[in-house]
Amino acid sequence: MKGQELKIIFKDNHAFLTNEVALNFNQVQISAIYEPIAKEQSYWKIRVINYIQSENKLHVDVIKHFKGATNFEAFQLEYENILMTIEQVTFKNINTHSLTDTFILNAKVKEHLIPTFLTNTTPAVIKQPTINQPTIIKGTFTIPILDITFIAGAITFEKKFALLQEPVKFTIPNETIIEAFDAVKAYFSKVLNTNKITVDAIVEIQNGQTITKASSSEIEKIDYRFIEYVKTDSLKRILKKEPISEKQVYTIEEYINDIKKQSLFKDGLDFFDSLLELPNAKHYKHLKFLSGLHQHKVLKLRFVHDPVSFIFLLQNNHQYHIVWETLYTKEATYIWSSPKDTDSLKRLLTQVEDSIKLINESGKIAYIELNEPNFSRIYHHYNNKERGFEEWQNNINGLL
Repeated sequence: MKGQELKIIFKDNHAFLTNEVALNFNQVQISAIYEPIAKEQSYWKIRVINYIQSENKLHVDVIKHFKGATNFEAFQLEYENILMTIEQVTFKNINTHSLTDTFILNAKVKEHLIPTFLTNTTPAVIKQPTINQPTIIKGTFTIPILDITFIAGAITFEKKFALLQEPVKFTIPNETIIEAFDAVKAYFSKVLNTNKITVDAIVEIQNGQTITKASSSEIEKIDYRFIEYVKTDSLKRILKKEPISEKQVYTIEEYINDIKKQSLFKDGLDFFDSLLELPNAKHYKHLKFLSGLHQHKVLKLRFVHDPVSFIFLLQNNHQYHIVWETLYTKEATYIWSSPKDTDSLKRLLTQVEDSIKLINESGKIAYIELNEPNFSRIYHHYNNKERGFEEWQNNINGLL
C-alpha cells in the first residue's frame, strides 16, 4: 500500500477509511490536539507512507483537504479487507488550514469514541467506560443466512468486532424455529428472498462478562404461517421433480428422506397433512377419512409420487384391504383384498406395488383388463360433492 493515495472521510464525528468501519478522533490523532467536532461532511486526500500490519496502523501524509460529500474510489474499496483492520492513523504533518476548514474546535469534548462495525447509514458507538462502567457496542450489520445456526427456539451466530479479541456470540429468539431447520436453511434464503439477515445488536461488556441483545426483521418473519408457506412451496417444487430413486411406492419417511426435506416435517403425519393443504386437492375429505381408518400399527402409510397418492391399510374381521387414493386426479379408489394374516399381507403389498408400476407404464385400462380376482374399485361422483362423498364413504364402510 506504500505510496497509495486514499481518502479519509469525516462525518458524524468519525473518520472513515471504508464504508463500514469508523475511527474516532483519538485514533486519527485529531482529538489529542484539539478535541474537535466535525463540521459538515468533508474529506482529506492522503498518501500512505507506511502500513504497519502488526500494529494495524497507517502512517500517512495529507495531500489536500476538501469540503462536501464524496464516495470512495473503486481502487480504495479493493483494499477494504485491509482498511477494515486499521485501528490507528498517524500523520506526518497536519496543517492548521486543513484542521480549521474541517473541524469546529471544542475543548469541552471529553467523551471519546472507539470504533465498531457500522452500516453505511447508521453509526454505532462504543462509550469508553470509566471505572465500573460497562463498554457498550451498538451497531447494525448483516450476516449470511448460511452462517447462522438454527436451534430450538432461536438462531445463533458469531460476529467479530475490531477491538475485541474473541468473536461475540449472539442469539435471536424465535419460538417457531426448531433445530431441524438448520439442515434446510438454504431454502429459507429462497423464501426470504435474501442471502443475508440484517441484525440490530447491542453488546455490553463489564467485569469480564459479555451480555448481548440482537434482533432481526428477517427472523421475525419466521412464524407459523411462514413455516406453513415454506412447507407448501417446498411440496409444490418437490412434486414437479422426479424422485431420486426409481421406487414406485415409499413409506413417507423413505420419501421425505429421499427428497432431502426431512427437516421441514416433524413426521409422516405432518407431511401428509401438509400435502392435503395444497390447492386443488380433489380428494381431501376422502384421504382424511381413510387416514382415520388406516392401521398404523400394522403397516406404515405409503406414498406414491406419480400420481400423487397414498396407500392405506384397512381391515375387517376376516380381511385386509389395501386402498389406493389419489390427491389430485379424477381416479376411482382402487382396492386390493387378502386374508387377514401376515404372509398374505406381505404378498398383497408386493402385488399392489407391481400393479401400480404396471398402471404407470402401460395405463390403467391395461391393468383393469387383467381382471384380478381380489381387485375392486369405488367410483367418485363429482357433480354433487357432498352427496358423492357420502356415497363413497358408505361404500368404504361396506368393506368393513
